[in-house]
Amino acid sequence: MLVLPEAPLPQARARFGAALLSAAAVARSHLLAMNDVGPGTLELMAADLWEDGAYDEACAGASCFIHTAAELGTLEGQTPQRVYDSGFEATQHVLASAAKSGTVKRFIYTSSNAAIYHPGQPKPSWHGEGYFTENDWGDDDDWGGTMKRDNISKIRDVAYCYSKCDVERYLYEEGPKHGIDCMSVQPCHVIGPLLCAAHQTPHMWQTK
Repeated sequence: MLVLPEAPLPQARARFGAALLSAAAVARSHLLAMNDVGPGTLELMAADLWEDGAYDEACAGASCFIHTAAELGTLEGQTPQRVYDSGFEATQHVLASAAKSGTVKRFIYTSSNAAIYHPGQPKPSWHGEGYFTENDWGDDDDWGGTMKRDNISKIRDVAYCYSKCDVERYLYEEGPKHGIDCMSVQPCHVIGPLLCAAHQTPHMWQTK
């Protein structure tokens, strides 16, 4: 079962134009084509990330849930506070649906390298070798004096970092209470073709 967002927001359609709608149609077509080769079947559903209980049906009977949805702050009206809330508050809705199912045993959250470090600034805690461990968190950085919770509603990068860090900590604490093993992946870039000029904007983190 794959849960897709509801129809693209008007501001998304206005900014990304036909490329967005075409990409969505192609993605659905390719995903459904998997049913022709098997094994198993794939069903597409739509859900509202902001609605508590919207993922109940998708989680029912599932053993694993991979959560990838979030707002990046790239569209008109997506304030820094909304970026934070779409991560932290909305993910609570998804985990609640997984817990309610009684069958989901693994929850994989798509986090970001922002949960570990700021990609545009060096970090002293590279242990002298340029690597990180589970003890490194992005909100431990000073980020030029901006990494303060008071700035969540003001600065997009701060909101995004706190969102990813807070969601990971929340999942690791709450998941086991419901018998769910939670883990995260922290991608930095999406490497592949750019669908339109608007993809080459800040925070998209896509590489041609």
